[in-house]
Amino acid sequence: MDKKYPQNEDEICDYLKMARTTNDFYIVQGLISNLFYNKTSKDVDELLLKKSNFYIHAFENIFSNSNFMEALNKVLEQFRYFKKNSGQKYGTSKEFWGTFNDLEIENKKIIFAALITSVSFLSNIFLNLKRNNAIFVAEKLQDSMNKVKNIFGAKFSPTEISQALLSVFDRRFYSKAIFPVRIENFDYLYKQQKISNYLISLTIKLSLKNNLLNSLFKKVESDRLNGKFSTLSIYRISNFIKREINIEQYYVKEIDSLFGTGSLLCDFVERFKNDKNEENALQLIKITLDEFKSKEKKEEDLMRTINKAGIIIQNLESYGAEKFKAFSGEVVGGDFEWSNKILINCSKLLGVLSIMPKVKDKSWRIDVCVREFADWVSSIHKILNKYDIDDDWDKISRYLNQETNRVEWKSTFMTPTQIKKDSAGYQTASKKTFYGIIKTLLGMINSDGGIILIGLVENYQDIVRDDMKEDILEKKGKVFFDVSKELSINDMNLDSIKRKIQDSLKKETLITVDSFNNLWSIEPVIIKAEDGSKEVVIYKIEISKSEKIIPSAKIEGGSEEDISIDYNKSENIWVSVLKRADARTIRVDPRKYLTS
Repeated sequence: MDKKYPQNEDEICDYLKMARTTNDFYIVQGLISNLFYNKTSKDVDELLLKKSNFYIHAFENIFSNSNFMEALNKVLEQFRYFKKNSGQKYGTSKEFWGTFNDLEIENKKIIFAALITSVSFLSNIFLNLKRNNAIFVAEKLQDSMNKVKNIFGAKFSPTEISQALLSVFDRRFYSKAIFPVRIENFDYLYKQQKISNYLISLTIKLSLKNNLLNSLFKKVESDRLNGKFSTLSIYRISNFIKREINIEQYYVKEIDSLFGTGSLLCDFVERFKNDKNEENALQLIKITLDEFKSKEKKEEDLMRTINKAGIIIQNLESYGAEKFKAFSGEVVGGDFEWSNKILINCSKLLGVLSIMPKVKDKSWRIDVCVREFADWVSSIHKILNKYDIDDDWDKISRYLNQETNRVEWKSTFMTPTQIKKDSAGYQTASKKTFYGIIKTLLGMINSDGGIILIGLVENYQDIVRDDMKEDILEKKGKVFFDVSKELSINDMNLDSIKRKIQDSLKKETLITVDSFNNLWSIEPVIIKAEDGSKEVVIYKIEISKSEKIIPSAKIEGGSEEDISIDYNKSENIWVSVLKRADARTIRVDPRKYLTS
């Protein structure tokens, strides 16, 4: 840009449309500081009467600046690369900073300078705004942040956007700015920079807070499906909410101290919380998890939550009575107050916890409570992410045409579909159901590999158990059973079903579990109803072909599904090989595979 700098507010706003470098944004900061340094409050009032909304046009022009957006895209890509290669879920800004060279760091400097510049006008005139103007500014700032989310949301998560943006605000990593224009008063400039820093940081936090909470529940739900849920998962949610609230309070306190009295900051902040459902959801979750305060003492926090469950329920009821129209007798239809579903689920959880102090078996009590929290997380996740729950249909769609030598469908892991639970042969049928999976898995290992889908029901009409029918979802002509429910009923998760499969393979083949490393894997697959009203979880087992045939071993005269062998008894053991042929698993003569 040339040396003929803009002289007034409108020219500065136009200048921001094409600013390219860190220096360009520092020029604007200096020019704005000089414009307002000697202005009295009366002067600012007169300016606001003459020229309306120039302080809004400033940040709108920056968030429309293609150079800024290009630099932001690079910073987001750098942040993702940093997270992927550092192996850390949460990198500090200092760690992020130190990962890149000077050229890459320049992008962060541009974002840093541009974000502060975007609210430099605002920091100078904020105290002179009327209440309605302050609320309008907050609305427009939120619109600008929504624009960032809309542009980058398909490629980057809200967590990545928030962390990458806020990571550029650590001033320790910046050399002292050299301003290309003469500055009237550096103390005044630095004070306004500081206010602008806090204002835009607060804006980012407030704009993305609910998206971050939703993303966190999505991540914890994924951990639950993968058997990784624990008291640490509960602490993470509680800690996130407390941290976000503390950071918000810190920014407000710092801005208030710099502005002095008469700040409209409270109205400004409240505008970001205009969606009462989202704010209610956050507060209800906070109340429910309020006793989780220490990562090191999370089990003690769980026990304290159990013991105080009755009090927490009362706190939820008090909050509901104050915030929800339904409590006052007003009729609320549809999803107008969808956050009342959060209240109901929190109350259900605490209702169960409230009876736990009477349980004598401490280990059982903790296990039950952790499972209840896991189910609670799943319920809250479905409410918060109702319109954004990922469907894994693409992961299985290619395997839904028909069963082949490389594709097999199983309704459940161990739940017979054609016999009632109280029937005499139920346990035997259950063992046979599970063994069918082991048999197919080993047959595919000895053939060409393949896919087993657990939860795809081939003959829905043959299901005789009404309780199973409640956990069925039909989509695109296929019927799916919620296998995660089956595992939960049997006190199992992904890790425990993996161990059960590993142990069964070991007993079937008389070789070590390590022999099956890298030959099979299992993952949960979410199937969502097309209207988003329901979802189930099935499981996909992916199998690779073994370089060597792995035979099966059976006791002479034993049943096929009895895969336990007593090594201390002298019994005849028959060896066979399981293979896939004609879309089924068969036993073949092992001799041609076992001779050199």
